[in-house]
Amino acid sequence: VQMAPARTPEMLRGPLQELCLQLRLAPLLSDLPLRAAFARALDEPNEAAVTAAIASLQRTAALDANEALTPLGRHLAHLPVEICIGRLMLFGALLHCAEPTLLIAAALSDRSPFLAPLSRREEARHAQLCFNTAQSDHLAVVEAYSRWSEVRRREGGAAASRFCEKHFLSERVLHGLSEMKEQFWGQLAELRLLPDLRRLPTHEREAARASANRHADSMLLLKAVLCAGLTPNVLLVNNAGGKHLPSLSQQKQTVQIHPSSFNHRTPKFDTAYLVYHEKVKATGKICVHDCTAVTALDLMLFGSEPQIFHAQHRALIDGWLEVRVSPRTAVLFKALRRQLTELMRRKIEGTMDGSTDTAHRDAEVSVEEAKRVEAQQALVSALVELVKRGTAAADLNDDSYAGRSASRRT
Repeated sequence: VQMAPARTPEMLRGPLQELCLQLRLAPLLSDLPLRAAFARALDEPNEAAVTAAIASLQRTAALDANEALTPLGRHLAHLPVEICIGRLMLFGALLHCAEPTLLIAAALSDRSPFLAPLSRREEARHAQLCFNTAQSDHLAVVEAYSRWSEVRRREGGAAASRFCEKHFLSERVLHGLSEMKEQFWGQLAELRLLPDLRRLPTHEREAARASANRHADSMLLLKAVLCAGLTPNVLLVNNAGGKHLPSLSQQKQTVQIHPSSFNHRTPKFDTAYLVYHEKVKATGKICVHDCTAVTALDLMLFGSEPQIFHAQHRALIDGWLEVRVSPRTAVLFKALRRQLTELMRRKIEGTMDGSTDTAHRDAEVSVEEAKRVEAQQALVSALVELVKRGTAAADLNDDSYAGRSASRRT
């Protein structure tokens, strides 16, 4: 076998989204169009790859129409993780459910703690069913980690090891996730999005951690944060009914759930949409290894920017997903999304208490600024309450377009 004279440059081997964000921060290249900046590279990437990267960042609100960094994009550029994982971390911190979202981010960055030995695959699957939570592979990781941590805290390390053996969990991976979760916390603390626990007095640390996690027990909110992070990786569910399993699609592509997923062979999903981390091709089929059921409300609030058709009482998300929504509700969602962008901007400028509720504000902060901070905090509370109340309370019909997309609408 003849080897290539040199390894293919990394710029030509993978996605360019993270590099696009770094170029926006580079002082000598920040004013250039991204295509022109890439053209200066010794090994210029394919123009189609650059265009796809820019479009993806604009769809996820990291770049604006002029290819400038948005407030969200500026935060993402400072995190050494994939774009989707960075979004997950940021929204988890913003909506006060930091611990579970950072744990999920760690699992997506590394590997799953669930083991499936070839000779004991069915036994392992049966032993792990107790972690299956709310039609979400991502929340199953949180459940497994929480129960393992509780056993270790109450009964010690030996009992925790036995727990892992019984449920076919990798204790090494669980320890790794714990360490990575703390690293992620530190990175968000440097961005003033979470309290820096290392600099706080011991008696204040638990209160600060609790404040950053005061909504961490809400499954609905965690799913909304997953939607914010994993968008535009969305699948449309068609619950066929009867003996047939639901069919999944992304635009015109048929997708299946991998057998390693807790959602494999689920007879019916509670919602019309799933979000996932990545697709793979296995045995000639397109599969997703991990997915979570999300609602139309999650997509309208945290998905790609919706296009509203007031006269038709519908919204088009990411150019192909349709949701039935009243004009009044659609206007409300647009306003909430604008306020969320403004909140991100203020976080960057440092005009809010960057370490959430535990940071000490400057004594001379103006009354006007204090009122603005209070309004922004009220926005977060309103978003959390809206998500917790669910789709029906938001005047959305989650089933009205189930199994239908814009390309198939007649």
